[in-house]
Amino acid sequence: MAKETHTVLRTILAQGFRGTQKELCEELERHGVHLDQSAVSRALVRMGVVKRTMDGQKVYELPRQTGRTKLQTDRFHEMVVQVLANETLVLVKTLPGAAQFIAALVEHKLQRGILGTIAGDDTLIVIPTTVSEVQHLRQRLVEFLL
Repeated sequence: MAKETHTVLRTILAQGFRGTQKELCEELERHGVHLDQSAVSRALVRMGVVKRTMDGQKVYELPRQTGRTKLQTDRFHEMVVQVLANETLVLVKTLPGAAQFIAALVEHKLQRGILGTIAGDDTLIVIPTTVSEVQHLRQRLVEFLL
């Protein structure tokens, strides 16, 4: 995503945008930024944006900044509740709204042995490259996340 697009998205969210991702795409269009819903969703994850429901509406909250523009990830351990595994997948339970952020962090930091991730609101599925690596991947995730 271009830096200008990132800036426009951040500005819209900082102004307290309330609505769905589709409505966010429409708002971006009004600002001259043309992104589909999946690109907006990926951008929100990369930015560490958390989705909450307030008064029945979806609200996207930017991560808190500390004088620097870099997202602070040193407290991500507090967002993870549990790491479980079966014979084929690893499941990570998080606080509500944190799963997509943790998924992006896992994919960025622990690339080896991970085919991909699927994240909801408070649950993340980590898919290993082979089923023989499930328990090893679970252990790596426990060490990294907890």
